[in-house]
Amino acid sequence: MSDVPVSIAAALVGGLADALGPAAGVLARAMPFGTIAVAAFVPLAAGLYLLTSGAWTAAERAVLHRRAAAAI
Repeated sequence: MSDVPVSIAAALVGGLADALGPAAGVLARAMPFGTIAVAAFVPLAAGLYLLTSGAWTAAERAVLHRRAAAAI
């Protein structure tokens, strides 16, 4: 019973490889390098997100505290 999903997946992948032709082999050989590229840029993106989020929060707090102090 557990071989059924594997058979379906194999048929789908085989059909995709047939549809792509020679490009499937090139794509299969290039995929590991895509993993390296993703692994290189994900920490950079996370760091940029944290930097931007922190700067926005600091600026927002400064503006709100300034307005609160002026209201008193």
